Amino acid sequence: MSNINQLSSSLSRLALLFIILMLISCLFPIVGSIVNQAGKVMPTAGIVDVSLALAFLLLFIALKRHPPADQLGQSSLDKARKVSEYLSALPLMLIGLYLLNLTINWNILLIGLGWRFWLAIQALPYLICAFEKKAKNAPINQSDR
Repeated sequence: MSNINQLSSSLSRLALLFIILMLISCLFPIVGSIVNQAGKVMPTAGIVDVSLALAFLLLFIALKRHPPADQLGQSSLDKARKVSEYLSALPLMLIGLYLLNLTINWNILLIGLGWRFWLAIQALPYLICAFEKKAKNAPINQSDR
């Protein structure tokens, strides 16, 4: 039973790290599209961005390998579908930015956020599964009884 608790704990830590890294990684195209109006190459920011993106992708692969696809529960898939329905409205905010005629480097913003958003949607079932497993294996406190 201890191994199951350790696995679910490490899986939930991996999922939490994925979320934190995703949020940090999303800041790069947002800030880069505002700061880099001319579209000049910024080597230092580019190296850090690509390194974070690679770590983000590797964390997704690690998350995907932990619960094999046949062990991914239907409840995780259903919850992921519901969450992705809500998250699919986020790109609509870009229309507002466009209509406000803000000076943004759209090439940086759309490409940078586009693949990150896609990867986050792909990871949703695995993230939900990781947190569900932790909740199922959490010890019951005496005060809860």
